[in-house]
Amino acid sequence: MSKNMDEIIKLCSIHVNLSESCKQSLKRVLQSATESQFKLVFSRLENTLQKFMSKLVVKPISEAQKFTFIRLYINYLVDPIRKLSWKAIEAPNKDSLLFLESLPNEIKQIGQDNLNKVAILKVNGGLGTSMGCNGPKAMITVAGSKNFLDITFSQIQAVNSTFNCKIPLILMNSFNTSGETSEWVACQNSTDIYTYEQEVFPRIDKNSGLPFETSEEESEWNPPGHGSVYQALYDSGLLDKLIESGKEIIFISNVDNLGAVVDRSLLGVMISDKKDFLIETAPKTKMDVKGGTIVTNNGRLTLLERAQVPDAHINEFEDINKFTIFNTNSLWINLKALKKSLEKSPMELPLIVNPKTVDNKSIIQLETAMGAAIENFKNVGVIVVGRDRFLPVKKTNDLLLLQSSLFSLDSLNIPRLDPSRTAVPMVSLDDHYKTVHDFNTRFKAIPNMLDCNSLSIEGDVRFEENVTLVGDVKIINTDSSPLIIKNETLKGTS
Repeated sequence: MSKNMDEIIKLCSIHVNLSESCKQSLKRVLQSATESQFKLVFSRLENTLQKFMSKLVVKPISEAQKFTFIRLYINYLVDPIRKLSWKAIEAPNKDSLLFLESLPNEIKQIGQDNLNKVAILKVNGGLGTSMGCNGPKAMITVAGSKNFLDITFSQIQAVNSTFNCKIPLILMNSFNTSGETSEWVACQNSTDIYTYEQEVFPRIDKNSGLPFETSEEESEWNPPGHGSVYQALYDSGLLDKLIESGKEIIFISNVDNLGAVVDRSLLGVMISDKKDFLIETAPKTKMDVKGGTIVTNNGRLTLLERAQVPDAHINEFEDINKFTIFNTNSLWINLKALKKSLEKSPMELPLIVNPKTVDNKSIIQLETAMGAAIENFKNVGVIVVGRDRFLPVKKTNDLLLLQSSLFSLDSLNIPRLDPSRTAVPMVSLDDHYKTVHDFNTRFKAIPNMLDCNSLSIEGDVRFEENVTLVGDVKIINTDSSPLIIKNETLKGTS
């Protein structure tokens, strides 16, 4: 087996510089390979690696990212959906978790005293295609005339003004979002916004195993998931720039999560406990059963995604009484610890295989997730936060809730749930509301939902002014003509 490994590593070294740690990383990927898999990997690499590397020459990609692509590609050939050994998986002991609501005021004060040491990074690489938008998701209007970037920047400005500090905003864009985001940045007249672009990987033709080719050159590439946030930050030079300017901590979250704001207590934990890495989690509900969770794997904290769970244990994974928390994808990281890790070797993050169909062809995207980086740091922590810090907008269902009277912006421009509520209603909108355009067409005015427990709409229903929803409301319109609702209170089933 070691001979087979050495042959593959030798082949890879022709195309990328391999440090000893990189060689060990490849060996870990190959350690479970059978004799036939070794032959497959060697044959595929011999026939395709040169083609992939030649394609990457035209892109500004670092040696570290070239290596990451090769490692993930080999991982894909050996075991595209690597299931973890369930015997080694355990839910973290409650005593090992931190709880935001239980932190003392002294921790918050430490955070407040160190606000000038933090930077905020928003992952801004996604398009709004799932909601029918062609441009960056961050440009979708959320409240009034403000989009995600408008509100995010106003949140940071409010903190800077209130606490007399200078927290910069950093945006990691993809090639899909850089153009429009740059235009937005230019309009802000601020020197405290920085951008960088994550690198790209070539898409893979699933049938041939070769680089995917099409008439539209941009369609041949994919952003490699938000796991590239670290290496791309390092390669851009911004990591060094932040450290040189006195920043010690970076807070990373998705741009569509308006609840993920700088928190003095969380910053205080990073400073007082000298944490390298802190991941925010929230209590699981039945809505979150498919979300990734934090577990111990052979005693080490790790991110467990549903795809990594053996089929026989899916029900156990989705048991909210056993695995009580889920990953919110909001992370706090010590910048010097991050730099030290990246200078040692590229992040060794698990492979995510993302299948797509382009031009009626099956293609594969190789990606990674940023939360999985927890395994690359020593002094790590897991903290349980409230749902108010997890307000992502994935569908128009979420957009309806945020735009309703259930939420209002506080003095720091953070969406806050009305104090009369402990949770948001369950909302189900059918395909008539799938795109933002369809949503805006049918919601000329947002109904009052303060006393609504759940809302289900099937068919073409259009809301105009002065509509109130109370209790469990279900509206069905089977007619081809739209049902218009205005000046009405709907209680229960309608």
